[in-house]
Amino acid sequence: MVCADTPDPSALPPADSLPPHAARASAHERETRTRADFTLADARASPPTINLMPLTGTYVPSTMDWVREQVDTYEATDGQSANTLRETGIPIIVVTTKGATSGNLRKFALMRVEHEGEYALVASIGGAPKNPSWFHNLVAEPMCEIQDGSSPADFTTRIARG
Repeated sequence: MVCADTPDPSALPPADSLPPHAARASAHERETRTRADFTLADARASPPTINLMPLTGTYVPSTMDWVREQVDTYEATDGQSANTLRETGIPIIVVTTKGATSGNLRKFALMRVEHEGEYALVASIGGAPKNPSWFHNLVAEPMCEIQDGSSPADFTTRIARG
C-alpha cells in the first residue's frame, strides 16, 4: 500500500538541510521554485525538504481503452461521471504519476480510500501476487497528483507496511 500525504508548505526546513542547489535560495525562492529545479536524487535523499510542485512532462494515455476512457470522462466532467470502479459502484480517484523509465505522465483510476485528506493507494491488481506498474512509478518518483472530484491536488507518497 502507498500512502499519499498532503504536503505542508509551511514546513520548510532550515536552508542548511536542503540539497546544495536548493540551499542557495532564500526561503521565498524555495517556496516559488518549480518542480523542474529539483532532481529525483533530491527527492529520494530528503522528501520532506522539497516544496511539492506539480508534475511536468508529456501525458501518454493508457493503452487500455477502458482506463483511458474513464480517466478522460472523469476529468472532463470534474468527477461527475465515470466516478466508480467499472460496474462495482466503488468510488474512484484519478492518480497521475511520472513513468519510472519513460518520464511520461500516466493517469489511472483507483479505488478511493481517503481519511481526513490523506489517501491510501492500494497496489493490489485485485489480489495478484505482483505490484502494478504505477507502484514502481511511485517508488521511483514519490510525487503524484490525485483528482478527487473537481480539484486535483499534489501529494507525496510513502510505502506503508504492516
